Amino acid sequence: MQREDKQLELVLENFQSKLNEFKAQIYALIFKLEHERDNVNWTTVLDTFAVFSTQYTAIMKYLSYEKLPQLRNYSVLPLMLNPERDEDLARITENRVPALSHDIVPDFLRTKTEPEVEHKLMQLNTRQVVYNLKQHKNSWQRSQGS
Repeated sequence: MQREDKQLELVLENFQSKLNEFKAQIYALIFKLEHERDNVNWTTVLDTFAVFSTQYTAIMKYLSYEKLPQLRNYSVLPLMLNPERDEDLARITENRVPALSHDIVPDFLRTKTEPEVEHKLMQLNTRQVVYNLKQHKNSWQRSQGS
């Protein structure tokens, strides 16, 4: 068991370093777009997105590598809930999660989307299907008229 724990720790450290590199490049692009928007050309942005795509693919390949422990087989559960601000948690999450409280934990442990989001997604899917049907109908009518 000790060997497996050590392997998992190494995998997570490597994964975190890859994610931090990816995140740093995203932040660099955002900074450039916000502060140097007059000097940014489109080809640079497209090149940056190509690098993003490559990094994302590398991260996904890393996660699917067969010799790595399957991270989906592990559960992450909070050991303690506290409504007060946790400075370590805030620092680790870059102030996105200031406290692990009773209000926020259900959102993190949710396995199904919120009903409002699910409803909106169904509306968008329905709208897309209707649009596709109209496009095919118009295309078919034009081909019949020719």
